[in-house]
Amino acid sequence: MTAAVRGGGAEARLVPFPPERPLREPTADMLESSDWADLSIGLLSRTFAEELPARRLVLDRLLGHGGRAISADGIDEPTLYGELSAPMPDLGQQARRLLDAVNGAREVRVRGAAGTDLTLRIEGRRWLNDALRLEPGRVANFPGGEICIAPLADGAEGDLVADLTIPWGPSEGLLTEPVRIRFEGGRARSIEGGAAGERLRLLVEESGAGADVIAELGIGLNPALRPRGHVLFDEKAPAPRTSRSATTPAPTKATIGPPSTSTASSPSRS
Repeated sequence: MTAAVRGGGAEARLVPFPPERPLREPTADMLESSDWADLSIGLLSRTFAEELPARRLVLDRLLGHGGRAISADGIDEPTLYGELSAPMPDLGQQARRLLDAVNGAREVRVRGAAGTDLTLRIEGRRWLNDALRLEPGRVANFPGGEICIAPLADGAEGDLVADLTIPWGPSEGLLTEPVRIRFEGGRARSIEGGAAGERLRLLVEESGAGADVIAELGIGLNPALRPRGHVLFDEKAPAPRTSRSATTPAPTKATIGPPSTSTASSPSRS
């Protein structure tokens, strides 16, 4: 990668993580490079929750002077030289069209063939995306290809049936049976569905206050990706997904498919 960057006429530095993990403090090379770089591309085969404060310090230094950051976590060698090395499609037109359709909506209703019928209130919240050009001072995952929003904390009503993935780590494989989550008043009131459902139920219980709230609705747009039990890929594949509260150590993303969505728009203003 550094050779390719230099071949294009730019400067490049390779800054490895130290062998002792988890990283508690950023190294001097990391901090100095974050002050120098216009773009950081982070490739990690393993991630640790304990490293988030150190990584945040480095990221803040980079973004603070208008740098850009691309992050790819949980990447192994076959993935790096396989799907991540293939040309990614231009999703800009599709993302803009979808954002135009959902901006200003008060709520979103998601339905799926496996039984999902979930309504999320989103009034006053802002849609984000990583399918358009990365602007200075911003960060995105790689591969990209989604739009997403944080619903109101008390705004989830109905059933979410995860029939593809509820990953517990970087790559855990697809579900062998669906997991059904019933939401009332924004909170998960019941979680059912074999061993995966029981594991999710215990995780939500053990994670404390807020773990039973939907933190994010994402709509994947990238046709080059397929759900495989890997968070990084599944959230960008063409299927909506939700994640439980980001206040917990490791938000769980539940992917459903194939879905349909509808929105209720805000009243027109004169």
